[in-house]
Amino acid sequence: MENLGKQLQSVQESKQQLEIDLEGQLKANTKKLQEAKEGQLAKKAGAVSTVSTAKSTTESTLSKLRNLPNKLSRDKGLNNFLSGKNEELKKGFPEFKEKHFCHNVLNETIKSLSNQDDGKFESSKLLELLESNLKQSAREIIEAKVKEVVNEHCNIGKNMGKELRDDTLKAKLSPSVRKCVKKLEFNKQEGVNKIVDSILHSFNSKNNNNNDSVELLKEIVVKELVEARMRFFLDKIQELQLTSSIRDKFLSTDQGMCNQTQGGVNEYQLTEKAKKEYTPNSSMSHTNTVSIHSLNSRKAS
Repeated sequence: MENLGKQLQSVQESKQQLEIDLEGQLKANTKKLQEAKEGQLAKKAGAVSTVSTAKSTTESTLSKLRNLPNKLSRDKGLNNFLSGKNEELKKGFPEFKEKHFCHNVLNETIKSLSNQDDGKFESSKLLELLESNLKQSAREIIEAKVKEVVNEHCNIGKNMGKELRDDTLKAKLSPSVRKCVKKLEFNKQEGVNKIVDSILHSFNSKNNNNNDSVELLKEIVVKELVEARMRFFLDKIQELQLTSSIRDKFLSTDQGMCNQTQGGVNEYQLTEKAKKEYTPNSSMSHTNTVSIHSLNSRKAS
């Protein structure tokens, strides 16, 4: 009986221990299940947050894209357009640095247009004025720079008479002209020897061996270098389509510079905005600009 009692007690203890173990296992499984659910909820929340962030970023990007046309419109404004063209010109012409060349040419062209009796003009007339003012303004700036460079770097000595007799003038002149060409950043297609030959040809045809031979040669050097530089300039504005591009930009309706009249498809009239915003300034006061009347008189002659 005693042994039976001990066995019953042992079974009872085992049952209690099993219940304890099962309860512990149940709690552990419940905790793991809860943690798994919480992890899934966190992932879902993270996914929602990611979607929300992506949506916000997309809306911001779309907003920027919607505003891009306005920004591009501002960037393509007439002033910025002229500045861009000016920068392109400056790459080949150091003498144009610090000068608002394209702006000034347009200012003076508008002055010519606004001085007309009826204030009306055709697009072809605007093109002619721009082209003439571009050439004339460039020539003045280029000539001033060439004179400065020649005075500084062109070594024309006092013994010109002897050099002419010894036929050594070309050998003495060539290095000086080469240095001037380098300082002026000439078009590589302009050969120094060709320029020197042209200088000497003009000099020999005009020189009468008087005391002004040195000054005469300097004048001819300046003239030939200016003409060579102008050839480069004309090639450059043709390459950039500078005249027509300024004309087209100025006439475009989005700039508000002029209105089309009832007189014809290509007839325009300046707006008050153009007269107010684009008036001549002192930076080009030295320039003898081309007017419509002078263009007409040239044609008549």
